[in-house]
Amino acid sequence: MTFRTLPQPVFKIPAPNTLCKETYRVNESRDHFDRAISLIRKLAYGDMCVTDYDTVEKSIFSGAITFYSTDSKMVRKAVLKSLTPSQVITLLQQVHYIDWLWFTDTKKEWFSDLISIKAMASLLDSEGLRVIRDDVFDGTEQNMLRYMMFDCSNIPDITRINAMITTDTMRTVCFPNGIPVNHLLRVVRKLSNAECGPEIFKLVADTMQFNIACGDVTADAMEDLLWKNVTNIPEYYRLALIKAIYPDPFVPKTECWTKLIFDHGQLCNTWNEDGDADPSTGEDIPDTPFCDDCAQEAPDNNDQPSCHCKDRFHLGICSWLMQKGVPIPASLWEQVAYYNLYHFAYFLHVERPKSYSLDIRQSALLKCIQFDRLAFAKFLVQFQYFSKAEFTAYSVHLPGDGQYTPSDEMTAILQLSNKKRRREGVANMQSLVDEWKEQLPGGFHIEICNHLHSMYK
Repeated sequence: MTFRTLPQPVFKIPAPNTLCKETYRVNESRDHFDRAISLIRKLAYGDMCVTDYDTVEKSIFSGAITFYSTDSKMVRKAVLKSLTPSQVITLLQQVHYIDWLWFTDTKKEWFSDLISIKAMASLLDSEGLRVIRDDVFDGTEQNMLRYMMFDCSNIPDITRINAMITTDTMRTVCFPNGIPVNHLLRVVRKLSNAECGPEIFKLVADTMQFNIACGDVTADAMEDLLWKNVTNIPEYYRLALIKAIYPDPFVPKTECWTKLIFDHGQLCNTWNEDGDADPSTGEDIPDTPFCDDCAQEAPDNNDQPSCHCKDRFHLGICSWLMQKGVPIPASLWEQVAYYNLYHFAYFLHVERPKSYSLDIRQSALLKCIQFDRLAFAKFLVQFQYFSKAEFTAYSVHLPGDGQYTPSDEMTAILQLSNKKRRREGVANMQSLVDEWKEQLPGGFHIEICNHLHSMYK
């Protein structure tokens, strides 16, 4: 069924010369309202008697179908909800042929009603939909989407979008190149809506994949939009959506790591906005506090480990990024060190593929020492990402005053780490001595053991 193969219009009424609410209002009485509904519904039935409207009926019809205030919306809703999809299409055919100059925007409203969209999606083929786009919406998808996608507050209506992508034909006409870039962010921010089905996520994924594949400035903007708004995507769709956007051999840019974990307030630590310390007067800047969830489990003393709220770490996505071989930028490790997120660092250390390097840079080590992030320092020492010599070298060449002395706690971490490695060497030497003690003179064996014992302390 195409739009132009429907019955020819049966309604040809001259437009009134003047329109005013006092003359054509339809909500002045229930009887008046019902008569307006009945007159318009005749168009949907293809009733030839509509050509016999008397003067009063013409006035009622004109006012009901054109008023831009509450009247027209109430009438439109009352008419459409009483019709079958086929009758809706017949009615739209007749509305399409009303050629009053001031009826242009109202005609768009009739075609972009949710009931009309569902009827067009189920009954019209691509030719009929293109006729509507060209004749009613000025031949552009942008104008068509402006009326069909958004409610009166210019916010994407998920129910309307669902209806627009019900069939491949409707989706192709409405979204030939996916969701327009200038509308995409508003749609992404609505993805947490419970009414969002898999087809909407597929449409978003196809749109992003298409624009990222272009490789120009649009691709950069698209990746920025995606990674800064991951938390707007329901958790059960996140990784699947990202995988759909980056099929092999496409990979995200390295900056996605920092945007995923730290951009737009998605820090694992949240700042205390009430803090009013003034460093210029010698007051201490408050240490980074816990996020709201972890703060409830925090100890009462000042020994505050890092936050460990897994939902803000996006661990599943991080594992996938490592599997795809996306390098971790220095900017991420600097913030991990500053915020003392050793739980996150440990997860990456354990989950990384054998061929993947975390590549923790010296700038992160600098941050760790400069801000005395003890837990992260223990992580670096325990897993030997830096040696004692590197700690010592960088701890005296920090920016600012030109020299920095690690705290006693930081110094103790370095000493303990060095002591642990030394003890392991002494224990290995003692095992070797014990193995060959029968070959050594008694006094010499005792002297070596005493010497090793003193070294072990």
